Amino acid sequence: MMERDQFAYLVRHELKLETRRLARGGWFWIYAAVIAVVILAALAIWGGEDALKPDYLLFACFAFPYFFCMLAYRMIKREWSDGTVGWWLSLPYSRLRLLSAKLVASFAQSMAISVLFFAAVAVLELYYAAVNGVGFAAFGRLLEQEGEYLLLLIVYSPMLLALGLLLGLLHKSSLKPLMPLFWILFGLSGNVFNFLGASAEIAEGRSWGLFDGTAPAWAWLAIPAFWLVGAALFSGAVNICKKHLIL
Repeated sequence: MMERDQFAYLVRHELKLETRRLARGGWFWIYAAVIAVVILAALAIWGGEDALKPDYLLFACFAFPYFFCMLAYRMIKREWSDGTVGWWLSLPYSRLRLLSAKLVASFAQSMAISVLFFAAVAVLELYYAAVNGVGFAAFGRLLEQEGEYLLLLIVYSPMLLALGLLLGLLHKSSLKPLMPLFWILFGLSGNVFNFLGASAEIAEGRSWGLFDGTAPAWAWLAIPAFWLVGAALFSGAVNICKKHLIL
């Protein structure tokens, strides 16, 4: 029980630091408000059956894998930029536990961002239907699409977060020459939505069939493969943290 409480403390500490950084980002909230106003105006002015639709905002999902990887990368980089790396490594916890706390915290942050984004798109869909009088038939389809994309992010993000931790540690290690190889992996793995043909799914309002049993078998078989790769990347990050860091 004590070890569980200690780990929960580490996760809360990581989340608290990230929340403070976000709260200090005043300009971020100003830009977010401006973008929201522009989107609301666009949906009202260019509405209609075949015009601008809020579900096109789901194209933003293409950037989420890259963004999530950078969240974990930033959690590692912060220890050096804030001058706390010595304190962090001197904590009476194993390197595995310290990095696991960062992985869990970055996963929680990634999922919170995803849920807020999908909720905002759903609200915009309702706003669009109400303002333009096009009915609410598309709302259920949108929720199904969002559920599929959220499921994919839940399954896929641990691998990307582990890669972000690995990249952050490689940058401060004796193995830094290996970084170009992992940046290539970052570029390829972050493109998952494009590889899955999400552009056509969004444009045509179709789903992948993950919830109605029509999805291909390989879609489910890929899940353990993603987790195995993620476990290997995380294991590499722990090993670098133990043996190869340059402080």
